Amino acid sequence: MDSLSLAILQVLQGREACSSNEIAALLSVSERTVRSRIREMEEELFSHGAQIVTLRGKGYHLNILNKDAFAAWMDTLYAEKKVLPNSSEDRVSYLIDDLLYEKDYVYMDDLCDRLSVARNTLSTDLKKAKQIFFRYHLKIERRPNYGMRIVGKEADKRTCIVEQITRNNRYLIDQMKGERDVAKLSDVLARLFHKAGYSCSVPNYEITKYTGYISSRRAQNGFEISFSKEERESLLQELPSPILNLAEEITAGLAEDFPSLSKEDEKLYLAMQLRGRGYIGEEKAEEIPEYIDTLLERMLAEVRSSLNLDFSEDRELISAMRHHLTALDLRMRYLVPVESRIMPRIKKNYPLAYVIARYAAFPLSDYYQRSLSEDEVSYFAINFQMALERLPKRERKKNVVIVTISGNTTSRFFAQKFREAFGDLLENLYECSDRDLPSFDFAGKQIDCCFTSMVRKIKLPVPNYWINIFPSEEEIRHYRTVLQSMDEKELSRYFEETLFVSDVSADSKEEALRQFTSQIQKNLDVPADFQKRVLEGEKYGMTAFSNKIAVLHPGELLVKKSTVAVMVLKEPLNWGNSDVQIVLYPLMEKGEDSRRLLDTLARLLGREDIIRQLSETPSLSLLVQLLSHINEH
Repeated sequence: MDSLSLAILQVLQGREACSSNEIAALLSVSERTVRSRIREMEEELFSHGAQIVTLRGKGYHLNILNKDAFAAWMDTLYAEKKVLPNSSEDRVSYLIDDLLYEKDYVYMDDLCDRLSVARNTLSTDLKKAKQIFFRYHLKIERRPNYGMRIVGKEADKRTCIVEQITRNNRYLIDQMKGERDVAKLSDVLARLFHKAGYSCSVPNYEITKYTGYISSRRAQNGFEISFSKEERESLLQELPSPILNLAEEITAGLAEDFPSLSKEDEKLYLAMQLRGRGYIGEEKAEEIPEYIDTLLERMLAEVRSSLNLDFSEDRELISAMRHHLTALDLRMRYLVPVESRIMPRIKKNYPLAYVIARYAAFPLSDYYQRSLSEDEVSYFAINFQMALERLPKRERKKNVVIVTISGNTTSRFFAQKFREAFGDLLENLYECSDRDLPSFDFAGKQIDCCFTSMVRKIKLPVPNYWINIFPSEEEIRHYRTVLQSMDEKELSRYFEETLFVSDVSADSKEEALRQFTSQIQKNLDVPADFQKRVLEGEKYGMTAFSNKIAVLHPGELLVKKSTVAVMVLKEPLNWGNSDVQIVLYPLMEKGEDSRRLLDTLARLLGREDIIRQLSETPSLSLLVQLLSHINEH
């Protein structure tokens, strides 16, 4: 049985029933793969005392016919390690786990033998693993005739393993779930957390559990945490005594099963994890160090200089950010990972706030000499989203025509309700009957778009939308977003053909950026050290987003006219922590309100379909056209 089959069983074991769609989403595979794998498992599963049945309206259900036989079979699978990686994703997880537990150099041929793959396949998987290691300041060190090994801090290695588990890397989860000690650790944590009044989110409780397990496993294998005398004294002074006492009780309660956690530095490491993710009793306002305020000032200055967005007078934002930075400071200094389950929704629903948070994080990366995780950035994004909602709106109102059936009473009702729903977004609202539509002066009245409740399709020189005569709240929200979006005419003034660089071939990110910056220097008045500034902005790998897109960091570079430079690579290129094929470089004129443009560009980050179209057919006119309709779906 492979790891995917076992992962499906593990999902079903924890639920009464689960649809193929839910299983596919949890395991990052297609529904077809899930259904196919369940069919393949049928005979083997039945021979070991279980079957997967379908419950109408609920999905798949794991029906255990013989509990003893099924439990014994599962134990055997783990004990004999029959679950081997059978996909690139699983092999990458295996490589992360395997290389981080190797004390000596390991030969590539040995890894090929362990995984039963060819060198070319392993090379591809190692490149993916290298991208993941990069996020944690870990490197694959290679020596001729010796092989390879991972170099970096022990805390970074533990963080890497724990975060890969929380990101549902199936191979690592399989290894952990095969250990019965994990249940004991979970029981002790739950009991002592309750006793001490320790509060944290459910995801952070899970991370703490994983951290305890990984810490014990690594310490037993000789990979111990070691603090300097100065670090030890600083932690003992900085960590609250209730947290230190809780760490003492936890390690005492786990002494029999996890003896390696009883060492003093391991206790301090655990206390540090606890303090970074939660608190005991009432959350008191702590005295905030002066350097935290300095960091916050630098963050807001970065957003102001790079994006022309000024939040320096927002007292609510400043207060929230000061307290958040105090907790983040400890996590960054001592490598305490956190998990935000709302991170994907933040990126999808509030892309502009997420982009602002990424820019704000640049000074933090510079200060701590490491990049912030997407989870940490998402917490800042929440604060920036609330701040954006407090800023005064500066929308360009639209000229809209609504097409109605001539002489119909319902049409007048439709026009009235349309005004109620969208009136604040309209410069002019015109009514036109279907009979008079051919002679309507769209150009003279500068019509931006048309709405109609008629069933039949109509051809018009402007975008037209069908809307229910009794629109739902969801429809109203959607079309308000459409009316707030930028049209092609507005967008076109931010793009120039000379700053659209396509079909770029490069062997490295640095080479691609040199070609890109060279083209920009030819067509824009930029400083002599422009290229150096751009490369410096890549220092912490914070410019690459998901979906093969990167947004470069402009810093304090000012231009006479706001513009967006674009580079499209022929093939996706390793950008440090993910692959990138499209690069955006927004350069803002001082004083211009950039919210609408930045919001439009930010929405591109979640649109795989648009990125794919642009990658296949790189064209500036196509990009502007796609951006102008980005809010319509």
